[in-house]
Amino acid sequence: MMEPTLLSALGPTTAVVDTMELQQMETDDLIILHYKEQSEERGEKSTGAGVIDLKLSLKERRDGKAILFAKLLGARELIALDTNGKSDPFIQLQVVPHHLFPDCELKLSTVKKSTLDPMYNEMFEFIIPQDQICNGVLVLSVYDYDFISANDFEGEAMVRLTDLPRNSEQHVKWTMALHR
Repeated sequence: MMEPTLLSALGPTTAVVDTMELQQMETDDLIILHYKEQSEERGEKSTGAGVIDLKLSLKERRDGKAILFAKLLGARELIALDTNGKSDPFIQLQVVPHHLFPDCELKLSTVKKSTLDPMYNEMFEFIIPQDQICNGVLVLSVYDYDFISANDFEGEAMVRLTDLPRNSEQHVKWTMALHR
């Protein structure tokens, strides 16, 4: 039997069996399925919303935990969201789903003023349980900082933790297209 997907349950040719299987799933399992599907759909294909460049590595420790190293290099070709034709971008990094990674706090880059091609060169670390690597997704969300009003969402990119090499001596460079 095929594994149900959230998209098949919402499509016009919905299979009754898929729908029933989704309805019987636990909420936590549906959340995991959602993030897996979202990360599989998104890739390096350009969407016109910009690109994030970063280096990633995953190091396992002896205590059952692993360290996810994320070196945020920069972003390119971001959308102009300010009236001056630029943006004041910052990037939010988080490991999801939250119920599996409660100790992974949300991380924020610095704000880069008036640019569509910010350079960051900032390092972030997340301590994660090794037995949950198969369910984890790193989400990078780009926002335009606004002093007076709410920050504007520019786009996001995702990478599954299972796609990262483990215990490599080098960080693997990733170029990820943003999706709106």
